[in-house]
Amino acid sequence: MPGLYAMVGAAAVLGGVTRMTVSLVVIMFELTGSLEFIVPTMVATMFAKWIGDAFYKMGIYDAHIDLNGYPFLDNKGEYPYSTVAIQVMKPGAGGGTLRVITQDTMTVGEIEVLLRETNYNGFPVVVSEENLYLVGFCP
Repeated sequence: MPGLYAMVGAAAVLGGVTRMTVSLVVIMFELTGSLEFIVPTMVATMFAKWIGDAFYKMGIYDAHIDLNGYPFLDNKGEYPYSTVAIQVMKPGAGGGTLRVITQDTMTVGEIEVLLRETNYNGFPVVVSEENLYLVGFCP
């Protein structure tokens, strides 16, 4: 029985520090090979993660990336579309209309035609013709 407590405690500490839950439980299960340890390990790991998230949202690896100032694009953040392409891209002195690539409806053939018809160096990528929120830029 002390082995069970040691294994569950080790999993809880690792789960609270790294904020990895499922993979950690699978690794601990593979280490022991015993099905009777899975439920206590899952419960302890989930509680450790919840308690860790209540104090500080980042795990230790995310905190080290942040402290060292490494460039990192967090996939957990939600980035709303708030910039309209017409606000950023204005036609040049020759006039003309703003040509864009739509994220939802444009085919590769339409993009090839757009590239042949114009001599621009790049195009803003927007959600759709009606919804001109800027998603990116295609050089």
